[in-house]
Amino acid sequence: MIDNVMDARPEMLLEVQEFEFDTDKTSSFGLNLPTSFQVFNIYSEIRRVLGADAQIVIDQLKKTGTINPNSIPTSDLANLAGSPLLSPFIFFGKGLGLTGITALPITGTLSSNTSTSSTVERATIRAMDGESATFRVGTRFPILSGTFSSFGLGTQGRPSVNSTPQFQYQDLGLTLKAKPHYQSTGDIRLDLELEVLGLGAASLNNVPELTARSFKGNITVREGEPSVIMGAISEQEVRATQGYPGLGQLPVLRAIVNSNTRQRVHNQVLVVVTPRLVRKPFHDTGTSTLWNLGR
Repeated sequence: MIDNVMDARPEMLLEVQEFEFDTDKTSSFGLNLPTSFQVFNIYSEIRRVLGADAQIVIDQLKKTGTINPNSIPTSDLANLAGSPLLSPFIFFGKGLGLTGITALPITGTLSSNTSTSSTVERATIRAMDGESATFRVGTRFPILSGTFSSFGLGTQGRPSVNSTPQFQYQDLGLTLKAKPHYQSTGDIRLDLELEVLGLGAASLNNVPELTARSFKGNITVREGEPSVIMGAISEQEVRATQGYPGLGQLPVLRAIVNSNTRQRVHNQVLVVVTPRLVRKPFHDTGTSTLWNLGR
């Protein structure tokens, strides 16, 4: 009975550090060449659009190689809507075989985007030997999940639309659950449950990516000794190219005539725990303590 009263239970102070670094690099370069074309017979298209008035324009085209817009009746101008004759096109052939191919505009892309995020979480928790302790710290981050729209009529009968965003809150931060066990050899055995939720470097439709890291297990370490309990490095690279077959596969021309996109995602995670003994068991304090109590 006296031994149980005098044998005080030890207490430990746990220092947990979590380091996370995310890097997202995206680059786009090359030409955006048209991938669809419209091939048409020029004379047939003129007859389809102008009908009975087409022969005058066709004779003018055969004679001068050009078309005078003033020679087209105003009543037929509405029929030109959607016709490839209004788009830039190249032509080849002679006579009735004169053929046109629509030439869509060519655009180029040259851009680079780099985003970096770093997360450093540090938690200190004090626990008694054989007792569980839980520590949580973080924030609630709003994430747009949808939009509610309502329709109504104003005072003058005009329709009005009101949009109300809807958010879903996500808990971010660190959650630590620890149960220490002090052993007679001076070592400390730790039962740990660790979870870290944070914001990543990438985003989709302006919604940030969430990162989740968790660890559950037990380790045995010396008092005051930093120990790495979890570490991970991930590297992801995605390459995409769009262009013409054959020409777009040549090593030199591929970077010029194709539309190229490259994305590289790098992630590093490291978790370090350091236990410290803040109150030793009574039997470890030595006989001088018993002597002082007797005095």
